[in-house]
Amino acid sequence: MSNQARYLYRYEAKSIQRYVLASDRLREIKGASAIVEELAGLFKRAVEAQGHGEYRYAAAGGGTATFDSRDAADDFHAHWPMVVAQHAPGLQVVQAIVDLEAVAPASVIDALTGQLTADRSRLHIDLPEAGPIVTRAPRSGLPAVAIGDGIRTVARSQVERRRETLFDAAAAASVTAAGGPNGDRLCDRIVMHSSLAGLRFMDDIDDLNARYVAVVHADGNGIGGILRGVTAAARDRTTMIAELTRFSDALKHATEQAVGDAITAALDAAQYPPGRRDGQVFPGRPVVVGGDDMTFVLRSDLALVFVEKYLEVFERETTGMVTVPREPDRPDSPPPPYLTACAGIAFVHQNYPFHLAYDLAHSLCDFTKDTLRHAKLGMRSAMHFHRVTDTVTDKYGTDVLEAQLTTPEEYVLTRGPFLRRASTSHPPAPTIAGLRALAETVADDGERAGDDRTASHDDERGSTSVKVPRSAINDVVQHMAAGRSDLAKDRLLRLREVMVDPVRGPRSRDAWEAFETKMRALHLDLDSGGWGEDAYGRTSTALADVLDLLPVTKRSTKR
Repeated sequence: MSNQARYLYRYEAKSIQRYVLASDRLREIKGASAIVEELAGLFKRAVEAQGHGEYRYAAAGGGTATFDSRDAADDFHAHWPMVVAQHAPGLQVVQAIVDLEAVAPASVIDALTGQLTADRSRLHIDLPEAGPIVTRAPRSGLPAVAIGDGIRTVARSQVERRRETLFDAAAAASVTAAGGPNGDRLCDRIVMHSSLAGLRFMDDIDDLNARYVAVVHADGNGIGGILRGVTAAARDRTTMIAELTRFSDALKHATEQAVGDAITAALDAAQYPPGRRDGQVFPGRPVVVGGDDMTFVLRSDLALVFVEKYLEVFERETTGMVTVPREPDRPDSPPPPYLTACAGIAFVHQNYPFHLAYDLAHSLCDFTKDTLRHAKLGMRSAMHFHRVTDTVTDKYGTDVLEAQLTTPEEYVLTRGPFLRRASTSHPPAPTIAGLRALAETVADDGERAGDDRTASHDDERGSTSVKVPRSAINDVVQHMAAGRSDLAKDRLLRLREVMVDPVRGPRSRDAWEAFETKMRALHLDLDSGGWGEDAYGRTSTALADVLDLLPVTKRSTKR
């Protein structure tokens, strides 16, 4: 069949993460994730059943196949959306067909992308339609298709009566999949690639017992350009299809391996016993993992460790996988021998809508990529984060950076994005390790802040460390946010004077020196009130980043 392949077909699920995270109930999220995971096998069986095509690759709500005739490709194009609608109600797909004889190899990816983009903007009709007499599911407002029963006591009459819980099609399918006999294929696939045999994932968000939850989204850098290079280098269309399949499979494996190693790092950070994971429950669960795409929900204090390890292993696993093309705006700089990725972390309260948290995490990921591109730092692995405290936000650049983090002096209350590896730019871009090191010098709730006179020398865990008080840093940041940099400088200098006072003892002085050293490592100027020029052409500070991190990186329980 591969020698006759002429038409390349591609489908992608539309807004797949929003589909999975549409519910705030983890059971329904688990079910929706299982539905999406099963699409790959369903796609393969559908192509084989059609009889005139060949399955090539499928993952994370997308699939590729080839057909030997236009009629066969059109036939599959017409029927596949109906199959998806029956299997995953509410999930829309976009499709593309490219004639490999009519399009040059170097233009195949552009042709596919163009058709997918055009189909993505087309209006899709939701079925079943919501007529005037149709009962609707109260959670979504969509037509109700299933009924679940429960018992409610009516206090006034003391009479028990049956309560009907109405489900729309997507929710009903998710609940069925979550309780189905097939298990959680996505989680099983991830633990298969690492030493996580027997590990289970959280089934109920309330089991976290934490104030904050992290929604993480990561995406590979420049994958479209790499795919163009793969197709352009092929000597014929058979080789091109084989190379595209090989690259897609290798990328999928690298992503799954990176997720598995990141889970292991998070378990170690949470001090889970090493060795066999039988009976252990990871405080989080994957939402979508496939290709270069990853979305994960987990306990907030594990998110930084998780993301840093994910980016590290993604680079390691993709080393030598393919020749990375030179970047147009940096033609003299050799590209790295590995692929890179960017990530966004949205720290939200446990009851915050998951789909909005995902929108923010995705926006943070895009912001990271755009910022690195505009600063001409090249394709680097990096991440940025935001802790939502009051308003609903989904676009980081406009809703957060401009509206909340830009001061009257046009300074910026964040140092990010933060790189995984140090840069050679001047000033260097901040790193994840540098941010974590600075945060470790500031006392969080329950930690020792102050001086040696109040520190216990007989702590059963050893000598306690003295740190810079968070309240003092918060006071500095408040002046920064209000455009009073002169007062922020005065507060910092006064804090230094107090902490290095010999009366307070050597550990207080050491704490300040550690804090100031970590500030200088991030190129923050004490004499400028904690501000500094950054690699992105801004005047910014990392002190506000530290205050955002402290509540979410310490293990805190919900009250």
